[in-house]
Amino acid sequence: MLKNIFITLLFVSLLVNISCSEQSVIRVEIPRYDSTIVYTHSLEEVFQLPKPTQDKAFSPYALCVYKDRLYIGDRATKTVYEYDLLAREYVTNYTHNERTDPLSISVNDEHVYIACGDYREVQIFDRASGRYLTRLGTGVWSGAVSFATSLAQSEDYIFVRDSKVGVRVFDKKAINFTAVNNNSFFLNLDIDDLYTPGNYPANPYDMEVLGDSLYVNDISSARTYVYSMNNIKSKITSYTKKVQYDKNTQNGIAYVMGMETSEDETSTLLFLRLNGANTLGFYSRKDLTEFNWSNPDLSINKSGFDNISPTGSVVLLKDEIVYPVRDRISIHSIRKDSIIILSPQK
Repeated sequence: MLKNIFITLLFVSLLVNISCSEQSVIRVEIPRYDSTIVYTHSLEEVFQLPKPTQDKAFSPYALCVYKDRLYIGDRATKTVYEYDLLAREYVTNYTHNERTDPLSISVNDEHVYIACGDYREVQIFDRASGRYLTRLGTGVWSGAVSFATSLAQSEDYIFVRDSKVGVRVFDKKAINFTAVNNNSFFLNLDIDDLYTPGNYPANPYDMEVLGDSLYVNDISSARTYVYSMNNIKSKITSYTKKVQYDKNTQNGIAYVMGMETSEDETSTLLFLRLNGANTLGFYSRKDLTEFNWSNPDLSINKSGFDNISPTGSVVLLKDEIVYPVRDRISIHSIRKDSIIILSPQK
């Protein structure tokens, strides 16, 4: 019995040795790889602002950030709501005679300006009290404001994208805040692509003062017009009533729907449709000057902003991006993602 057990164990041991011997001669070539880390950027929702009213419809459209306040233009209630961005809560509102159809908002220390589209006026409110003061235009087609879709301002001027002439320029110092109407404008900025009654644009024409230039983005023609602020000042001084743009994109390849400058004015966030695809990214001043839309300094992955409204109401809040999503205001942080790419060594 013991002999049989010994023979069995010896046989098993021989099999194990043979197996190990066979495996020891197998050579496996493992290729070597170089690794590269590629960084991409996406948006991550971090907060939703509470609706200003729970018992009414809410249709946020135009947005404006000024210092620590966010201004939301609601077309459903014809009201502009002001939020404290530090506390992230509703503060007050601006509305007048059910004519406040907010297509665009522009704010400074003293006043809130609201472009009211087909009501043919730009309403002006006292920022401290919220009280309505006056308007640019007369509220009728024959006035200085016929269909206001976009606003921008510099230290001295208010720019109103209007349907008759292109852009009306109003001198802030000449505005009478106790008058019913302010119908005297000082300058027209010429634009090739105008729209007429019954042919209004579906989206507002976004404008932005960047450095010493005014950028006017025309969605219908996919062109961006640039006007020198120094040229505007000299033309106003000499009482010339029309200023031609200094340059435009001409190629018509980029539909710029939103333009917002960073707080330190070193980069600009653009929401645009380029070569048939929506693009969201940060561009340098040099890129804007040269109309270099294809190579942003920082690009956001498309999957991160599919729900941005085509109105292009996208604003910057320091390192966060804010835009309306249906009946809410969504605040997103910019997330930096890393991808490791392996490539075989040659």
